[in-house]
Amino acid sequence: MKRLSAKIILEVTVATITLLCSAIFLIDYYQDKQTKDISGAWKFTFTIKESAMPKYIGMTAGYKIYITQEGKKIKGKGEKFWINNKEIPSLQHDPLTFEGQIEDGVLKAQYELSGVKRNSFGEFTVNVNEDSEVSQIQGSFCGSAADTKGEVTASKE
Repeated sequence: MKRLSAKIILEVTVATITLLCSAIFLIDYYQDKQTKDISGAWKFTFTIKESAMPKYIGMTAGYKIYITQEGKKIKGKGEKFWINNKEIPSLQHDPLTFEGQIEDGVLKAQYELSGVKRNSFGEFTVNVNEDSEVSQIQGSFCGSAADTKGEVTASKE
C-alpha cells in the first residue's frame, strides 16, 4: 500500500508541475500576442527642452528609423535626416540605434547616436496605444550629449 501511495503522489506531483509550466507558457505567449506590433518605417522627432548648453534648447532633430519587433522586444536602426525641420546633407546623417521593450503600453529604449566627434547615449520612453492601430507615439527622452532632455514624437510612414 505504501508503494502505491508513493507512486500516486509522484504522478500527481508530475502532473501538477506540468500544468503549472503549461500555464506559465500560455500566459507569456498571450502577453506577447497582446503587445501591438510597431514594426516598420517611422519618423522620429526629438525636441530639446532642457540642456547644459542653452543654444540647443528648442532645437529639433528628426530621424528616419526602421523598427523590428519580436514579442515585447524592440530594435530600431536609422539616421538623422533633418535639424529644425530642414533637411541636412547626407554626410551629416548620424546613425542612431536603439533596443528596448514594450511593457503595459510603454516602450522604454536605450539608444546610441554615432556622431562625427563622439558617440552619445540616452533613453526614451513613449506611450504605445495598444487599443488601436499604432501610427503615432509620443513621450520623453534624455541624452548624454549636452545633458539634453525633452519630448519625442514619432509617426509611422
